[in-house]
Amino acid sequence: TFKENKITLVNAWNIGCTPCINELPDLEKLNEEYKEKGAAIKGLYFNFAEDISDDEMSQINDALSTAGVTYPQLRLTKEMYASDIMQNIMAFPTTFIVDSNGKILDKLEGSNDYDGWKKIIDQYLAEVE
Repeated sequence: TFKENKITLVNAWNIGCTPCINELPDLEKLNEEYKEKGAAIKGLYFNFAEDISDDEMSQINDALSTAGVTYPQLRLTKEMYASDIMQNIMAFPTTFIVDSNGKILDKLEGSNDYDGWKKIIDQYLAEVE
């Protein structure tokens, strides 16, 4: 999942989080812009439960569709859900910066705008080169 990019931003979000929903279009735009530059965005829907109801899934799909999101959405496995990393998420969104080996370089809490995320992506791309 991570080998094809120098860095991947894994954005853990939730349907009840307005800042999460608001930053989806910016994340989509950045994912497109950085495709050829070695950075990618992946969404990770997180709701403090192992399963997602049909109603919730419908809301997720509506939010992604409205925002025009095409980048992949990861699903939590039971093992991922039980991991310390996931159990320690205290805020939405939480974004993990992951290198090509799958190593988490950073964990950032809170949303950002286009320029804010662009600055972070450029910083980490420079660090891993």
